[in-house]
Amino acid sequence: MSVNWSRFAEVISQHQRILLTSHIRPDCDALGSELGMAGILESLGKQVVIVNGQATPPNLAFIDPDRKIRALHEDVQPDELQDID
Repeated sequence: MSVNWSRFAEVISQHQRILLTSHIRPDCDALGSELGMAGILESLGKQVVIVNGQATPPNLAFIDPDRKIRALHEDVQPDELQDID
């Protein structure tokens, strides 16, 4: 199946600061998707913040050794929101 990325690319090109989030109780797939997308966006010169509804569970902390993923209560000010999973 072919994916048309033009709308996504258009939205991303219009914003500098981007917040990524995922579903409640994120699993490794969700966390990995957030971190992967953050890496892509950062390589495009974007400022990316990853915020989830709760802190990363201790048993999944290994996937985010740099602790880029924040919990919702922390201060964030995005220009755009994209849900990743």
